[in-house]
Amino acid sequence: MIPASVVIALLSLLTEPRELADVPSVRSVFTALLRRSHYGYAPEQAAFVVRRPNGTLAAVHWPAGELRDGAEWIGEYPPGVIAIAHTHPGWLPLPSRIDRATASRSRLPVYVITATSIAKTDGGEPIVVTSGSWSPESRRDRTARSSSSFVFVSQSQRE
Repeated sequence: MIPASVVIALLSLLTEPRELADVPSVRSVFTALLRRSHYGYAPEQAAFVVRRPNGTLAAVHWPAGELRDGAEWIGEYPPGVIAIAHTHPGWLPLPSRIDRATASRSRLPVYVITATSIAKTDGGEPIVVTSGSWSPESRRDRTARSSSSFVFVSQSQRE
């Protein structure tokens, strides 16, 4: 007899959209990464997308590092990893050369998340999966910014 967890995992594979970025739980992971990166204005944020034994998808967030323009994972990949996702600033919406090399080496798709697009690579040429304002949070954030004014104060101006 086939264990129930295996049946659930197989059924979820059959009912999920073909593109990982279209799965609602993965979109939630992407939105969380975007929020943690302050919509591309803070250091990059990264996570593994993992399939749990029961078939559900979840994230394993990478620890914050010292890199401003990158993210680094040291150690073994977590069990069930099926993709790598990380943020880029808005002006860099496509996977970099390093992202393509990472995808080739790991044999995992690498997703690049910005407020206006989701792109991926499997090691080859980048593919834009979604363009436009894909995240409800990024749409709300831009609406709020357009209806109010902000004054940015540097640390030296505060003192």
